[in-house]
Amino acid sequence: MSFAGTPNLFSAGAAATADAGVYPIIASQGTLAASGNYGFAFNNAGSLTVNPKALTITANDATQTYNGVPFSGGNGVTYSGFVNGQNASVLGGTLAYGGNSQGAVNVGTYTIIPSNQTSSNYAINYVNATLTINPQPLTITANNVTQTFDGVPYNGGNGVTSSGFVNGQNSSALSGSITYGGNSQGAVNVGAYTIIPSGQTSSNYAITYVNGTLTITPPPISVVLDALGTAANATGTTSPSTVMNTTVLPSPASLPGTITFGSNTVLPYGNDAGGGWW
Repeated sequence: MSFAGTPNLFSAGAAATADAGVYPIIASQGTLAASGNYGFAFNNAGSLTVNPKALTITANDATQTYNGVPFSGGNGVTYSGFVNGQNASVLGGTLAYGGNSQGAVNVGTYTIIPSNQTSSNYAINYVNATLTINPQPLTITANNVTQTFDGVPYNGGNGVTSSGFVNGQNSSALSGSITYGGNSQGAVNVGAYTIIPSGQTSSNYAITYVNGTLTITPPPISVVLDALGTAANATGTTSPSTVMNTTVLPSPASLPGTITFGSNTVLPYGNDAGGGWW
C-alpha cells in the first residue's frame, strides 16, 4: 500500500485567543489518498493542552512624608505578561492591598501586599512593594530677648516658635524638654549673645533648630539736680546756697565705667563760672 497527502488536524485550542484548558484534536482525511483498496480511519484520542500564561502583578512602591494620617490602599500596580494586546480588563476581581502598610502612621518602612485579581488564562504571581514614610521637617526657633542691663547673669530663654507640625499636632508630640545654651547663659554685660535651643526629639519630625539673640542694652541714667537750698549768713538771715546737689540714678557704683560731668558750674543769681548758661 502506498499513500500520499496530509491529514487535516483541527483543535479549538489552536486559536491564538483560546482560553487555557484541554481541547480534543480532530483529524480528518485532508489530502490523504491511498492506493488499492485501502481507506483511512481516524482516532481522535489526541488532545491539545493550553496552559495559563504567566502574569506578574507588582505593587508600586510608595513614599510619603509623615502627615499623622493612617496610610490606606496602595500606589497602583505594574503588569507584566499580558498577550495579544490584553490588559487588566480581562482579569476578574478588584485589586486589593494588604500588609502592615495598611494603617501605618509613623516614620518607617512597611510592606504593601497586592492581591484579589484572578484569571483562568493567567497564572498570576504577586510581588510586594514598600511604603516608606519619611520624617516631616520641623523648625524650632528660639525667640529673641531684649533686656536692660541689671547686673544679674542671664539664664534660660524666651521660649520657642515651631513651624512644621501636621494634622493639628503641637510640641506634645515631641520628646524631651527645650533647653537653652550658647554664650547667652550667664551673660551680664551690655552686648548681643546667642541663645541656642535644643533638647527635643521625635522619630516623626526632622528637627532643625534656629538660634535666637539675647540683647542687653544700657540702662537709662538720670541725673537729678536738687533744688537750691539755703544757708545761714553772718547776720542770722538766710540766703540761697551756692551748692546745688546732684543725684545719679542708678547709683554709679552699680554701673560699668565711670560718670563725668561737664565743666560748667551753675551758680545762683545768674552767675556762670564756666561761661555757659544759666
